[in-house]
Amino acid sequence: MDARERVLCSGRVFASHYQFVLCEDPERPLADDENWTDALLMQGFAGAPEWRMIGTDADLNDHWIELALGDSAPVGDDWHRIVCCDFQTRSGAVHVMGLMDEDPAISAQVAPGPYAAYVCVLNPGIDQHTTGELEAGAPQLSDQELAARDDLERYRVVLVPGAPVRTGVLKEANGGGTALA
Repeated sequence: MDARERVLCSGRVFASHYQFVLCEDPERPLADDENWTDALLMQGFAGAPEWRMIGTDADLNDHWIELALGDSAPVGDDWHRIVCCDFQTRSGAVHVMGLMDEDPAISAQVAPGPYAAYVCVLNPGIDQHTTGELEAGAPQLSDQELAARDDLERYRVVLVPGAPVRTGVLKEANGGGTALA
């Protein structure tokens, strides 16, 4: 972890329909014009500033996600993909959850205001299915086991106070690995 980041909370999120939600209010309805389009699929996120849907890759949709607060953009060398979106919380509440969840998987309180939300991904598309573990009869991982598995698709959402300079996919696995502005 980058020394400029502090993990606020973490947990297992079932990313139904290949997405998870970063939001201020889990009960906020999604407007039709906020839903996914081809262009939004390419940028890696959809929704509105206070309710973002983030695209995922692995077929099992079972991910460990950390929510962190940072003072600057994450270092690109540490991640296979980084997507940045604008995020807004008027109350300071921040929740991460699956799209179909009634209750957030993880929640934190931060200072109210605008944030650049850097969604950092390790091992996109890699899960117990692609590693062959499930075919070999391995059981589903416990939360503790999933948290320890840095060889599977996992996420860290780093909130940096202030509006982002750029949004969309900032880094892909074959791209450069530099600090991001």
